[in-house]
Amino acid sequence: MRILFSDYEVQADYLCENGNIDTILDLKIKGGGGTSFKNPLDYVKEKYPTTRFVIFCSDGYADKIDANDYPFSILWILSNNGTDENIKDTGEIIKLE
Repeated sequence: MRILFSDYEVQADYLCENGNIDTILDLKIKGGGGTSFKNPLDYVKEKYPTTRFVIFCSDGYADKIDANDYPFSILWILSNNGTDENIKDTGEIIKLE
């Protein structure tokens, strides 16, 4: 599994393997600029072409994407004040309460 931190583009890319829970717990969130869904999803598509599933945590405020551009399924986790306006019909959406 990989954990990516992104804003407009990918800021950090970490490999998470079995047995490195301490590494995962010590990860520092990076980013904070304008948000893009397209750039990080393109990054995954190009760098990890065998990816089958992406979980994207966001408030939903970013560019509109077309799910047909990606060969993997997307699960969106939206913050409680988030919007699904730009990600409708691009995968499953869970909105946190």
